[in-house]
Amino acid sequence: TGHGLTHAFIKLDLKEKGLTDLNLLCTFVHLRFLDVSANNLRDLSPLVSLSHLLWLKADGNLLAGFKGQPLDQMEYLQWLNLASNRITETEGLGGPSLESLNLTGNGIQVISGLDYG
Repeated sequence: TGHGLTHAFIKLDLKEKGLTDLNLLCTFVHLRFLDVSANNLRDLSPLVSLSHLLWLKADGNLLAGFKGQPLDQMEYLQWLNLASNRITETEGLGGPSLESLNLTGNGIQVISGLDYG
């Protein structure tokens, strides 16, 4: 960290851990890379406190949609993998820095609400 007295975790791999909730991750504010793939997650909104997150892998979960969730407020998020979930709409996805978005293997019928920059 800035004063050099503590450690800041910047990468965390929680793949295949049976997770259903991400609230405990709110304290890891310095995370840049996070893998929560192949869990039982339905909500990614607790991750909005990770203001410096650049890379998020959340494929293979139970995510259905993002309307009303603050994912589009993740200012620095550049890479997002949401493949093989239960996503049916894209409303609420996007963000000013998002460069790569993987939505393969979902039941999306219409793309809307993807705002960038």
